Amino acid sequence: MFRQIVNWFNNLPVRYKLIGGFGLVALVPLLSLGLYTILTTTQTLEENEIETLTQVDALRAAEVEGFLLEREEELVAVSDFSSIDLLAASLTQQQGEEAYNLAVDAVAHDFLALANNLPFFDQIRYLSTDGVELVRVDRDPGQPAVTAPTAQLQDQADNAYFQEAASLPEGSVYISPVNLNREQGQIEEPFTPVLRMSTPVYDDLNGQFAGVLVFNVRADAFFTFLEAFENEQVYLVDSAGTFLLHPEEGARWAADLGHGTVLETQFPERAAEFLSTESGSLLTDSDLIVYETITVGAADNLELRLITTEPLDVVLAPVRQFRNASLAVAAVALAAAVGAGLLISGLITRQVDALDDLFRKVGMGDFAARAEVYSRDELGVAADGINRMLERLVDLLNQTNAERARLEASVTRLVNEVAGLASGDLSITVNAEDETTGAIAQALNFAINELNQIVYGVERAATDMTTASQSMGSAISTMVQQATSSADLADLAAESASVGDQAVSLTVAAMAGIRVYRQESARRIKR
Repeated sequence: MFRQIVNWFNNLPVRYKLIGGFGLVALVPLLSLGLYTILTTTQTLEENEIETLTQVDALRAAEVEGFLLEREEELVAVSDFSSIDLLAASLTQQQGEEAYNLAVDAVAHDFLALANNLPFFDQIRYLSTDGVELVRVDRDPGQPAVTAPTAQLQDQADNAYFQEAASLPEGSVYISPVNLNREQGQIEEPFTPVLRMSTPVYDDLNGQFAGVLVFNVRADAFFTFLEAFENEQVYLVDSAGTFLLHPEEGARWAADLGHGTVLETQFPERAAEFLSTESGSLLTDSDLIVYETITVGAADNLELRLITTEPLDVVLAPVRQFRNASLAVAAVALAAAVGAGLLISGLITRQVDALDDLFRKVGMGDFAARAEVYSRDELGVAADGINRMLERLVDLLNQTNAERARLEASVTRLVNEVAGLASGDLSITVNAEDETTGAIAQALNFAINELNQIVYGVERAATDMTTASQSMGSAISTMVQQATSSADLADLAAESASVGDQAVSLTVAAMAGIRVYRQESARRIKR
C-alpha cells in the first residue's frame, strides 16, 4: 500500500507535489492547531456557560436564604420586644386580667405597626402555651393590617410550627414547609402561599415557657427573586418533591390541591439526584439543568431545591457562534493558504512548465522554439542555458546541412563526370579542383591513367601473341607443303612442336606482363 502511494505521488505533476508538500508542512500543523484551539475554546465556553447559569442559580438561592434569614432575625428581635415580655410575664406570673389585657393591647399595637411596615407578613401571632392564638394581626395584600377579633382566634396546638417551636431553646427558629394558607381548614382563595416562622417565648424573670411567636411570611415575597430570565424555566420544590414554583401554575401545590404533578413526574430520571445532592449541573439531550439547595431554620429544617433549566441551543448559542466564526476564519485561512500554495507552486512550476513545453516542441522537430525565462533562480538559469545550447545546436545543424548539400553537389558532379567509365571511355579526366571531392578525383584520375597503361600493355601483349601465332601458322603450312615422306613428316612435326612451344612461351610472357601491370596499378591506386 505504501509503495502504491509513493508511486502515485511520484507520477503527480510537480505543481501538485508542491501543493501537497506545502499542505503537509504548513497546513496540517496549522489546521491541527486551529482544530485543537476550537475544541478547547468551545469546551471552555461550554464550561463558562454552565458556570454562569450555576452562579445565577446560586445567587437566586442566596437571595432567598438571605430574605428568610432576615425574617428569622426579625422574629427573634420581636420576641424581645417589651410588649412581648409584658405578655409573657402576665401569663407566667399570674399578674391578673388587667395586666394581661394591657399586655395584649401592647402586643397588638406592635404587631400592627410591624405588619404595616413589612408587607411580606400575612399574619403575626402570639400563641399561648396551649397553642391557642392570644393575639393575631392579619394583613391582606394592598390593605392595612387589622387585629383579629377574639371570636376569630383559633387553636393551633396541632400544627407543627407550634409543637416544634415549643421544644426549642430561646432564640431558635422553626420554619415550616411552604404551603397554601388555610383559614378554618379551608384553602384561601386566591391562593396565598405562606411559610410559618415560629420561635419560643420565655419569661425573662423565671425563664418559664410563655408561648410561641409566629410569623406567616408570604412566599410570593421571595418568589420574586426567582423570576426566570428569557428562555429559562425555574422550579422550586420542597423536600417532598412538591412544586412550589413551576412554569405552569396548574403543576404547583400538589400536596395541597391533590394533583399528581411532582418532581418525580417532571424529572423521572433525575428526581432522586436532585433531592439527595446539594447542588450540581447536568446536560441532557435538550437542556442544561442546574440545581441548588436552600436551607434555613433550626437545624436547617426547611430545605428547598431550586432547579433552573435552559435549552441547550440557547445555552450553547455563544459556543456555536464562536465555533462558526472560528470555522469561517479557518476556512478563509485555508483558502488563503491554498491560494498561496497555488500561487507559489505556480511561480515555481511556471518555469518547469516552460521547459516541459520547450522539450515537447524540440521533440517534434521545432528547433526554433525557446523557453521563456521567468526568474533568475536555478530553474531560470537552467532555462537560459538550455536556450543558449539550442542556439549553438541550431548553428551546428545549419552548418552540417550546408556541408551536406555541398558534399551532395560535389558527389553528384563527380558521379556525372565518371559516368563515361561504364562505357569504357578511359579518356575521361575528373575535375580535382573541388575541395570536398578533390582527393577522390585525383585518385580516380590516377586510377584511370594506370588503367590506360594496363590496357596498353594488354593490347601490346595481345599483338605480340597474334604475331607469334601467325608466324607459327605460316611455318606449319610451309613445313606441310615441303614434307614428302613420313620421315619428313616426323621431322616436320618435331619442328612444328618447337615453333608452337615458342609461341606458347611468348603468350605466357605477354600474360605475365599484363599481371605485373595490373598489380602495380592496384598498389598505386591503394596508395
